[in-house]
Formats: sequence, structure tokens, C-alpha cells
Amino acid sequence: MQQHPTVPRKWAGKWIAWDNAMTRVVASGITAAEAKAAAELVGESKPVLDKAPPIDVHLIGARMR
Repeated sequence: MQQHPTVPRKWAGKWIAWDNAMTRVVASGITAAEAKAAAELVGESKPVLDKAPPIDVHLIGARMR
């Protein structure tokens, strides 16, 4: 499984639009539609949308039983 780059804090809690290869964030927005529209404005015709976790959420590797 390929990991994409760490998302900077400035996008915490926002919707982000990755380029189609998921190698860089090309836009962000408060809503998914806003992030998609912003990505299309910079020329990314097929952005991959993702919701960045809030800044106070820490993700760790753990297994649930």
C-alpha cells in the first residue's frame, strides 16, 4: 500500500484535493465541492478528494479486536 505525503497543519479539518496520482495536494476547501472546484481551477480534471483530520486528532497504528 502506497502512502501519500503528510498533510500540513494548515489543511487540518478541511477537504483536500490531491492530484490524480495522489502525490501532492492541489487545492483545499471547507466542503468537498469547494475543494473539487478549486482543483479544477488549477487544471486538475480528476482530483482525488479526502478529508484531513482535525488538528487535535492523533492517528496511531493499532489493531482493534
